[in-house]
Amino acid sequence: MTKYFVVQPFERSKKGRMVPGAPVQAKDEPHAHRMARRLAETRGGALAFSRTGDLALGDFEDAVVLGTYGQVPDEALQT
Repeated sequence: MTKYFVVQPFERSKKGRMVPGAPVQAKDEPHAHRMARRLAETRGGALAFSRTGDLALGDFEDAVVLGTYGQVPDEALQT
């Protein structure tokens, strides 16, 4: 089992909704927080989270939210 750190950026669409961009893997928790803050400043919002699991098997535990920055849709916080 490996712990993965991921940042999910969000951008405002032409219709005014916050939509997800491509997720980015971080090397550790502090890196995920730094990256999420930076992406929130440039894109509008970001969610940093971690997941523990086996990438080869596709078996993961529920995501753990590490932090939200800027505007993040409420539905993105539901696991």
